[in-house]
Amino acid sequence: AEVAPNLLLGISQLAVQHQDILLRIAAKEIEKYAYECIDGNDAAKFTFVQMPADRDIFLDFCLQTMLYQPPPTSSEGFAAPPPGLSRLQAIRICGKSPLRGDALMIRKLGLLNVIAELDLDPQLVYSSILVASVDRNDHVARRGEELLKRKENGINLEDPVLVRNLFSIFQGTPVTEEIAADARVAPANQAVKGKLMTVFMHSVAAT
Repeated sequence: AEVAPNLLLGISQLAVQHQDILLRIAAKEIEKYAYECIDGNDAAKFTFVQMPADRDIFLDFCLQTMLYQPPPTSSEGFAAPPPGLSRLQAIRICGKSPLRGDALMIRKLGLLNVIAELDLDPQLVYSSILVASVDRNDHVARRGEELLKRKENGINLEDPVLVRNLFSIFQGTPVTEEIAADARVAPANQAVKGKLMTVFMHSVAAT
């Protein structure tokens, strides 16, 4: 899967709308890893992780994908943002057609398996794995829980940046913050909030 690494290298230098397109194409390519391991040779091709700006855009996309749940079948597009996301972020994940069922499961599993094997600080992937561990889909939740157990020993819950990011997922955009409606992030769903509360209870920095 050499296409995805090449698409992601230098992505931070592009306009946002172009980033969105390339992220969706790369995520589609990464789906091949939903059911097969990414080996060391393939992982080494993801050189963009050495570029903090490129890496962070990809990891934000991964987190947003894990937070994403499809709107009700009767909905047209994203009239309201899904829990944990803004309307613009939901469109970034899916484009014009909401992801559902097996397609969404495969997308999430592929991304989880890739970020688990890349040479990344566990702090950087913790949020995505944590959210995945309470996914509605049993396969995604099981994989998220496996990765959480594997990486949680390397997590510093007193890191103010991590705690701030987790709080941001929990509450979404503060009511008092003036921001365009399409960019306003909704609070996380109850399953994610419950998981986050267990984390906050073990963090002095969060209290």
